Amino acid sequence: MLSGHSGPPAYVSYAQRLAAEGYYVVLLDGKDILNKDRQGNARLLLAIARAKATPNALPGKVAVIGFSQGGGAALDHAATKPDLVSIVIAYYPETDFIASTFGDMKTFVDRFKVPVIVYAGVKDTYHTCCFIANARAMESYAQQLRKPFELVEYPNAHHGFNLDGSTFRAADSADAWNRTLMALNTYFNHATESQGGKEE
Repeated sequence: MLSGHSGPPAYVSYAQRLAAEGYYVVLLDGKDILNKDRQGNARLLLAIARAKATPNALPGKVAVIGFSQGGGAALDHAATKPDLVSIVIAYYPETDFIASTFGDMKTFVDRFKVPVIVYAGVKDTYHTCCFIANARAMESYAQQLRKPFELVEYPNAHHGFNLDGSTFRAADSADAWNRTLMALNTYFNHATESQGGKEE
């Protein structure tokens, strides 16, 4: 799991819920992975290697779930690693870095090599980082490029709709959670069980 800009503490309860489902969960600071120094890819690879080397981990690929800045990090780095990652799930991902780093959205999306699911609030205007228009453009290019990609829009949701706070929306949070569990069962468990079991 890759946290948003606020850091890991806000995402501990989500990590605990995943762990209660039987997954080995490692929570990282998304700021370390989506970073201007462009060393986030190396940091993510190191974190995955360390996680896979622990006694709690079972053989197989990992799933990567990111939130906001961590969601952008997951799309930027984890979605390009089919040998290591089975699925990327991004909650209201940061997308404002794409144009300056990759030139255009199509170039960015063309790098995707694993299934991607994005949850986005239509009313998200948080720091201009995560506009729905960018998520829709991502979906459009993914369709053109025949990438396995799903965009789930929440019409009345703002940024952080699944976090405790003024923008929390119980129904949207529950829907995204249920979709996540189904996606993990479809893409992640099946990819890892043949290699030894669950891992995250």
